[in-house]
Amino acid sequence: MPRMAKINRKARRFGLFSRSDRTVNYEGGIAFTMTPKMELYTRVATALVGEPKFYEPSAEGDRALLQLIGTVAKGDPEFILKLAVHCRRDLHLRTIPVVLLVEACRHESKQFVRRYAPHIVQRPDELTEAIAYWKRLFGDIGDQAEKGMLSNPLKRGLAEAFENFDAYQLAKYDRDGEVKLKDVLKIVHPKPKTPERSEIYRLLRERELPIPETWETYISVHGSTKENWEHILPKMGYMAKLRNLRNFLDKGVDLEPVLEHLTNRKAVRNSKQFPYRFFSAYRELENLPSPETPTVLEALETALEISVENVPEFKGTTFISADNSGSMQAPVSARSKVKRAEIADVLQAIAKEICDKAITSVFAQGFKVVHTIKSAGILANTRRFQETDVGMATNAFLAIRYLTRERVDVDRILLFSDMQCYDTRDPGRYYGRPKGASLAEELKQYKANVNPDVYLYSVDLAGYGTAQFPGTEPRVCMIAGWSERLLNFIRIFESVGTGALEAIDKIRLEALDEARKGAREEEPVEE
Repeated sequence: MPRMAKINRKARRFGLFSRSDRTVNYEGGIAFTMTPKMELYTRVATALVGEPKFYEPSAEGDRALLQLIGTVAKGDPEFILKLAVHCRRDLHLRTIPVVLLVEACRHESKQFVRRYAPHIVQRPDELTEAIAYWKRLFGDIGDQAEKGMLSNPLKRGLAEAFENFDAYQLAKYDRDGEVKLKDVLKIVHPKPKTPERSEIYRLLRERELPIPETWETYISVHGSTKENWEHILPKMGYMAKLRNLRNFLDKGVDLEPVLEHLTNRKAVRNSKQFPYRFFSAYRELENLPSPETPTVLEALETALEISVENVPEFKGTTFISADNSGSMQAPVSARSKVKRAEIADVLQAIAKEICDKAITSVFAQGFKVVHTIKSAGILANTRRFQETDVGMATNAFLAIRYLTRERVDVDRILLFSDMQCYDTRDPGRYYGRPKGASLAEELKQYKANVNPDVYLYSVDLAGYGTAQFPGTEPRVCMIAGWSERLLNFIRIFESVGTGALEAIDKIRLEALDEARKGAREEEPVEE
């Protein structure tokens, strides 16, 4: 026990055990509470509504989310809508922005709903999702005056959002769900500005818009053959091609037009894919015995590199560590094979790509530095991180302890994790009284002994509601999400000291309105 006692003395010296914001996480490890606004941000940026997490049932997570919306709306009502814009525009999420939009109608945020709705609803089926969610909360619209009436700001906002979509988009997403687009049309009564628009709404109401031929319906009817895939290829979007690469290889489809599209700069940027989508495709194909496989893998690498071209470079030396622990191995949803560990490793590989100099590593029960070279590519380096065995627990503190022990002077530290970190040597965590090592303590040690001016970026990939560092810790920035665009916050934080919440708060309706003029998404993004 002498080693543990020594650790305890150090922690008390830095005052971590006596802080009022100190708490424990799901593993009983030392953690810190967040402000309601920060907790809301970390939850929604990593949220798949209705999906369980490793430590948290879906109902518990959804309940915490709704409570936070109400709390934050009381103090800063407009922030709820700004956060929805950020999630849709910057993080490319679909469901959670709709939830935020509709929930805003129940709180002080209601006054901002109409103006923000057209900037949040970016696909026609989000119109139907908004009404379906409202009905889930209040029942059928119109059945009772006090329950069934649609909020007027939401009604007017959705009506304006109809103008975001042309006839093709409306027809493509006119599906046979609980709520159909014709239902939304009848409820919100958008006012057409031209005779042509009036005719589109009439056809939509009668469900007579020409139905676009989609790859799903065509292949379902005609069969998965080389000829049929090549027939429908021109009508397939970016994500559809990305998801069907294995089918193309299996059926011997001519890959030239496919790979030309996947590596087209404009197409890549408009597709707004999460980085892990490329790794998912890579993982699915890497062992296929086709002579075309290496060409396809090279195209995936090219596409991913294009997608991160606009992320600013990090000057100086950066230390990066990704959480590969057991809790990070669970899929992000019941319908997905993607693991949070893969998201962490892809983001680490991307970060390495844009650094002047970097040390990359992974942690779980143990810790290992994993040297990679840029010429290997982001996807191959991701695979290298994935294949490094560090056990299943989450001794994250070992990452920063390594820097202190080896006296490695770095300008910044990036940690990608679900933030359920602890010390496996500490029996106190089983009783709610952890006294072991922690990331917060190790950062204090590093600042005291190596570099007092180091920046640290704690990237939350799960949103469980606790942090690994106090919110008042200097030069620490908390970020959340799965998109490479979150790395933009690093440049902002180091140049002007603005964190994620401050950046979101700077979203302005006037700028959104200007950007919306004449702008449409070239290709919708699926969540």
